[in-house]
Amino acid sequence: MVHISLLEGHVSPSEQQITELAAVTAERWYIAPGVKRIEIRQNGVVGTLFVPPGPGPFPAVLDLWGMGGGLIEYRSSLLASRGYVSFSLAYFGHKDLPSPPNCINVGDSYFKAS
Repeated sequence: MVHISLLEGHVSPSEQQITELAAVTAERWYIAPGVKRIEIRQNGVVGTLFVPPGPGPFPAVLDLWGMGGGLIEYRSSLLASRGYVSFSLAYFGHKDLPSPPNCINVGDSYFKAS
């Protein structure tokens, strides 16, 4: 749930009274009902596959996102919610990857394994 407010004037931390002119609460869904989330941990490949509901066929996307490392899934889940099979691939900074945390795993052998 995200609460969005429109406040009057300039807002600073030192102000005591702030007038709220309008507000709305929005619910953000990162994965639509029926989307399958499948964790992949095989042959040194680390990622998450998101498959939309229905019989397919579906277009596919390989999602390499984020220079902060780890496994970022929200974009792939949103793509699957719109009808794309999406594979979010971890390529550095993830505990299940074989290389040191600060080493980028994007060599040919890694992509051939995925």
